[in-house]
Amino acid sequence: MEEPRPPLNPLTLAFRSRDLEQAYWARQQPRMRTRTVVAVGIVLVLYAAFGVLDPWIVPEVVPVAWTIRGLVLLLCLALIVLTRSRLFARAHQLILLSLPLLGGFGILAIMSRSGETGRLLYYVGLILAIIWTMMVADLRFPFALGACAYLVAGYELIALLISPLPLPVVVNNSFFLVGALVMTASGGYTRERANRLNFHQSLLLEEERHKSETLLLNILPKEVGETLKSSSGTIAQRYGEASILFADIVGFTTLSARLGAEETVGLLNRVFSFFDSLVEKYDVEKIRTIGDNYMVVAGVPRPCPRHAEALARMALEMRAYSSSLPLELRIGIGTGPVVAGVIGRKKFQYDVWGEAVNAASRMESHGLPGQIQITGEAYALIKDRFECSPRGRIAVKGIGTMDTWFLLNLREGAT
Repeated sequence: MEEPRPPLNPLTLAFRSRDLEQAYWARQQPRMRTRTVVAVGIVLVLYAAFGVLDPWIVPEVVPVAWTIRGLVLLLCLALIVLTRSRLFARAHQLILLSLPLLGGFGILAIMSRSGETGRLLYYVGLILAIIWTMMVADLRFPFALGACAYLVAGYELIALLISPLPLPVVVNNSFFLVGALVMTASGGYTRERANRLNFHQSLLLEEERHKSETLLLNILPKEVGETLKSSSGTIAQRYGEASILFADIVGFTTLSARLGAEETVGLLNRVFSFFDSLVEKYDVEKIRTIGDNYMVVAGVPRPCPRHAEALARMALEMRAYSSSLPLELRIGIGTGPVVAGVIGRKKFQYDVWGEAVNAASRMESHGLPGQIQITGEAYALIKDRFECSPRGRIAVKGIGTMDTWFLLNLREGAT
C-alpha cells in the first residue's frame, strides 16, 4: 500500500493545503502575541544591557553605538505596541523579521566603525541574534534561515573587506558563527516541523472525535450521550408523562417479496428518512426501527409540554407522505409515565419501558390500515386541537378492554 503523502513541504515546512496553512496560523495567532512580547522583551533587555559595556569595549564609537542601540530599542517598543494592532495579525512574520534584520544591522554597523577590540569581540552579538532568530522568535523557518544567513554574510563582508581582520581571526569567528547557524537551524527546523505535525495530528484527532460523537448521537440522544461519556454507571430515569408512537407499513412482507432486495431497502430508506426529518422538525426522539416498524417518543429525554400534540402532528404528516407513495401505515399513539435508559455495553441502545409503551404498541398492532389509533390518555391531551373519531371499546392483548379513538385531522383554525 502506498504511504500517504506528507502534509508538509520538506523545504519550507508549509502545509501543502492552503486551508491547513490558514488554520495553523489561526490557531497560532492568539498565543503569538504573548510569545512575541516576551521574545522582543528579551532583545530589549539584552541590547540595552550590552550598551553598558560599549564605553569599555568600543570607547571610540560610544555615541554612534548608543544611537544605534537607541533606535533598535525604539523598534522593540514599536513591535510590542504593534502586537495589539490588527496589522500584527496580517503581517506578523514581516514585523518579526524586521528585528533581526535591523538589530543585526546595528551590530554590524557598530563593528564596522569600531577599533580592533570591537571588531574582534562584537561578533558574539551576532551569535545571540542567530539563537534568538532561530529558537526564540516565532519566525517561519525559511525567514529565520534567511535572516541568519544575512547576519553571517554581513560579518564576512565587514571582517574581510570593509574593516579587515587577521585571517585566523576571521576563520575562527566564522567557524563559531556558521556552527551556531547550523545547530540552531537544525533545532529550529525540527521544532517547527514538530509543531506543525502536532497541529495536523490534533486536527485528525478532533475529526475522529467528532465522528465518534456524531455516531454516538445517531445512536443515543445528545443529553444521554454526554452523560454516558462522563459516567460508567447505569443511566436510567423515570418520566411522569410522555407520548409514544409506533408505525408499521401494512402488507410490507408481501410487498418486499415482490420487490428486489435493493428496491426493498431503497423504499424503507426513503420512507424512514422522511420520518427522521419529522423527528428533527418536532424535536422528538427516535428510539428504533425494526424491519418496517418505526418507534418515536416525545417528552423523553427532553421535556416537551405538548408531547402528545407533537406526535399527533407527526403522525398526520407520516400518513400523508406514505399515502403518496402509495403505502398504508398503521400508527398507534399512547401517553403515560415511562422509564427510559441505556442498555447494553458494546452496542448501546436507548429505550423506554412502561404500560404507556405497551399501550402505544397495541394501538398500532390492533389498529386499522391508514388509521392513527390513540389511547384515551392521548385523546384527552389533544382533543381540543385535533379532530378525533371514537372507535369504541376494543379488546387489547395483555391489557384488556380500552376506549380508543382515531386521529383524523388538525382542527380548522388550530395552529
